[in-house]
Amino acid sequence: MKITWKRLWARRYAPFLGGIFTLAFSRRNPYGFSRNKLFVPEGDLHACYFAKREFENIVRNYARFVRKQNLKRYAVRYEAYFKRFLKGAKQFARINYATLDNLELADLLERITAFYADYAEVQYLGFVILEGPGRQLEKALARYANQTEISQWVATLYKIPKITKARLELLRLVRDHKASASALRRYLKKYSWIPIYDFVDRPWTLKDIKAQVKAVKDAGAEIKQYRESRRKSLHRLHNFLRNLQSRKLKKLIEIVHTFSYLKDMRDDYRRQTYFLLRPFWQEVGKRLGVTFVQANYLLSEELVRLLSTGQKPSLKLISARQKTYSFSLIGGKLRIFAGDLTKQYLVQHGTQETSILKGTAAHPGIVRGPAKVIYHNGEFEKLRKGDILVTVMTHPEFLPIMKLAAAFVTDEGGITCHAAIVARELEKPCVIGTKIATKVLKDGDLVEVDADEGIVRKL
Repeated sequence: MKITWKRLWARRYAPFLGGIFTLAFSRRNPYGFSRNKLFVPEGDLHACYFAKREFENIVRNYARFVRKQNLKRYAVRYEAYFKRFLKGAKQFARINYATLDNLELADLLERITAFYADYAEVQYLGFVILEGPGRQLEKALARYANQTEISQWVATLYKIPKITKARLELLRLVRDHKASASALRRYLKKYSWIPIYDFVDRPWTLKDIKAQVKAVKDAGAEIKQYRESRRKSLHRLHNFLRNLQSRKLKKLIEIVHTFSYLKDMRDDYRRQTYFLLRPFWQEVGKRLGVTFVQANYLLSEELVRLLSTGQKPSLKLISARQKTYSFSLIGGKLRIFAGDLTKQYLVQHGTQETSILKGTAAHPGIVRGPAKVIYHNGEFEKLRKGDILVTVMTHPEFLPIMKLAAAFVTDEGGITCHAAIVARELEKPCVIGTKIATKVLKDGDLVEVDADEGIVRKL
């Protein structure tokens, strides 16, 4: 049977965590099965593909479920799920791994794998809402002349997530002239987990925090701008909903507004769980004679077998996977390959040759500047003030370079995505959902971002 594939997102994951996410929805769950997926290289990232029919079934079932919920109560339950996730990781982190023998460490590894697998599906649900009610809302708002403004109101978070609170806390230290070395060390201890998107990612260092402090131009003005923008947007959304006659559209807005926060809230918890277990991975790597990063390029069953038998891993295999690897999940059977499966499963379109990209305008304006293609925080130093930030999708740790950029262009995203929200807060031109910007544009290309029309031109 030929499968039509649906690309969902592209991120940077090592095989251990990538494999867990690839198995999401392959077991019994309330919203439907997805037993066919791909996780294949895409630039410096890996793209996640679901079988389109299976994913559409999940979207339909979950959207139907959410529409029946009291959203305020459901949001509390949803966040409580992640609080339990973090609590479980803290319990694992209290273990003295060095006192365990190899068999005990292997058993713990199996428990940690099962723990993360249990939480895999719920982490996808924000994307499910984006592809269901989120896309429906984009179409419904198209008939409003001020659709961009309404989108801003809808996407404004009704609660401030911890990652944003961290930024505000740093700004207050700068504003109040309290950014001493000791204060920054305390701040680092509290928030060093923020850039951790996978076990292998590097946490913030004191050097990173000092660089953020140095980049702040007017801390008081930034705090005021954020608070005022948020207050006005929430007030206008409240008034808009109060005067809206369509109950169907009102419910759609309430769902997307609720998940605008819940989607960002996930990072407050899961990034901390990855950070907390870094010592565990360091111990695993030590036992196997590899780095903790290299250990993450092996799957759970491979690591368990090596720890249980006392064998050493194949450095050749790890090296091959570090260069390129893919997952296929076909009929529920997960397989990993040290190579790229794209040509085998996906329609190839060749090198993208075009000078015009079309997307969705998230915030208006027209600017020109050199493009800088940024995939992850390890490349932030490339971007200079006035550059055009081109990326797959921004995340909270992108904020310092977003302040420097003249405009944002993304492959992914809808009206509630991070890039759109920040663009409206900073009042910078932004075009989202181009699908191919990171494939077409190269560092240094002179581009014009026309966010009035949702067009990016290579000049």
